[in-house]
Amino acid sequence: MSTISQPTFIELENIPNPSLKQKLITSVLYGVIFAILQVALSLASKSIEYYLLSGLFFGIFMGFANPYLSRLFRSKKSNGDERAEGIYFNETEKILVKGAVNLFKNNLGAGGEMYLTTERLIFTSPKLRFNNDVLELPLSSIENVESKKGNWLVNEVFTVRIPNKEYQFVSFNKDVWVTEIRKQLGS
Repeated sequence: MSTISQPTFIELENIPNPSLKQKLITSVLYGVIFAILQVALSLASKSIEYYLLSGLFFGIFMGFANPYLSRLFRSKKSNGDERAEGIYFNETEKILVKGAVNLFKNNLGAGGEMYLTTERLIFTSPKLRFNNDVLELPLSSIENVESKKGNWLVNEVFTVRIPNKEYQFVSFNKDVWVTEIRKQLGS
């Protein structure tokens, strides 16, 4: 006699876990911007070393310490029992994955939350709710899910293809989304 395993709930962190390359680029950019702003706004003339050191320490903090502190103080994880506001779920439908995702439509991004359930993929956003619109894709209509190569800084792009349409999403957890959607599709 075989037992049917219950699907487990995964709540993805909304906080990015940047790579070392992203941390270094962020540190340098923030440091340069901070140093330039200090020079431009400074009433007292100080040595150039002061501005460079200030920019360096600010950049290191923003690039390395800020992501760490954000994860440290993140909100408590839920158990998946809560339901999203404005979305109707069937009694038999179970939320499998929930997380923050951006949807790109007509070269414009809309940030929101995405839910993968046992029956469908749902994206909801305040920008979409303005029009009383929630993107719902039944799993039976999804043809393919692909992880895409982004640009040199953003590598978190994945696409969901249905007949005659393709949706492009960006998430810091794209590999989890792609894997879990494929599991539900049986591919």
